[in-house]
Amino acid sequence: MAAGVDEWLEDLDQALDEDFNTAGALASLQQGLAMANRLLDNKLTGVVSKDAKRRSLERLARDLAAASSVLGLLEGDPGAWLGAYRQRRAAARGIATEAVDARIAERAAARAAKDFARSDALRDELRAMGVELMDGAAGTSWRVTE
Repeated sequence: MAAGVDEWLEDLDQALDEDFNTAGALASLQQGLAMANRLLDNKLTGVVSKDAKRRSLERLARDLAAASSVLGLLEGDPGAWLGAYRQRRAAARGIATEAVDARIAERAAARAAKDFARSDALRDELRAMGVELMDGAAGTSWRVTE
């Protein structure tokens, strides 16, 4: 196990025991997340074997989930939250999500037909509406621009 994997959890427990010190508990939770990021980015000082890294990350994932549950955090589906957030931002800007989805489907058909001029025109039309397209291996996703 990597050094320091348990320290943040002890700090969190202590913060919760101190009259439910929420600020301290959240700071400790952030320490656990930072530890996981350092492990994933190979930025821990000292040598950490692949097995120790794997066990440490498994332990952190389990402990972070449990601590988050105690605090009532990270329990919702991130995809559902992001979808609802995008819907609220689109509504605030007067953007009809159905129209965006229809234009994206039309753009996909234009791309499949190698009508790149039409595809580019649809992207420009969406950009003018305040919509940014992101093309990826799983297809095209979108977000409301600032």
